[in-house]
Amino acid sequence: MTKFLNDDWMKNNGFLGDPVQVEQKKEAESFGTATIADLHLQPAITVNSKVSVADCMEIMNKAGIDQLPVIDEHKKILGLVTVGHMLSKLAKQTAKPTDEIASVMFHSNLKRPFVEITLKTKLADLQKFFEKNSSAVVTETENNIPVVKHVVTKVDLLKFLISNKK
Repeated sequence: MTKFLNDDWMKNNGFLGDPVQVEQKKEAESFGTATIADLHLQPAITVNSKVSVADCMEIMNKAGIDQLPVIDEHKKILGLVTVGHMLSKLAKQTAKPTDEIASVMFHSNLKRPFVEITLKTKLADLQKFFEKNSSAVVTETENNIPVVKHVVTKVDLLKFLISNKK
C-alpha cells in the first residue's frame, strides 16, 4: 500500500497525471539552484555517546535546541537524541538521568538506505527528504568517515523560502 502513496513510485510507473507533475515542478522551481550551503547553517553541536542523559539535556537547554547528533570517539555518527525521546524514556522509567545518552538515542537505521546530505545537496532534494524525515545531518567526509557538520530542519528550509519571497 505504501508504494501507492509514494509520488516517485507513482510517477515512475505512469500513475501520476500532469497536474501532480506540474505541482512538483513548481515546488522544485521555488528553490531554484540553491543548495544547503545557501542556508548558512551554524556548526552542529554533537555529543559523545558516553555523555549522561542529564548532561545532554543541559547542553540542549543551553543551546536552545531539541535534538543532537550522537557521535563516537572517532566522530562517526551513531544516531540522534531528541528531547521528546528522552522525555518518553524518563517518564516510562526505562532510563535514568545518569544513564549514557546512547541508551535513549535513535540509532542510525541500517535497514533504510543511507541518504548522504552535504552542503552541495540541492534544497529541492532536501524538501523531498523531509517528506519522510524531520531533520537531516549534513556531513563531510574526512578520512573516509562522514563527519557531522550541521543539522538542518524543516524550519531552516521554511526560513529560506520566506526570506527569498520578500
